[in-house]
Amino acid sequence: MNNLSTSDCLLDAETECKTNPAGNGYRGTKSVSAFNHNCLRWTEVEDDKVTAGLAVDDVAEAKTYCRMLQESLWESPSCVINGTKNTQVQEKCEINHCGKFDCMSM
Repeated sequence: MNNLSTSDCLLDAETECKTNPAGNGYRGTKSVSAFNHNCLRWTEVEDDKVTAGLAVDDVAEAKTYCRMLQESLWESPSCVINGTKNTQVQEKCEINHCGKFDCMSM
């Protein structure tokens, strides 16, 4: 028997993939968008509304990693990239799905 709660187990499982379609627990290190654009550091994002929607306590902790935002254009992790004409644009990230994850077997 393990000492992990189901939520701890799922968060551990979502280190580099997502265990649910939304990926709201994703904590991996992917830092390029689905369109192969490099993600900006979250500390460089100019729109406070975007960074306020990060699902992490410390914006600096997220570095350049794709993260699930509370108010996102997609139902999956995303990041902010440099767009055209000195703009910053949110783009979705392609995160692999882990499949069904059984925490009870750990």
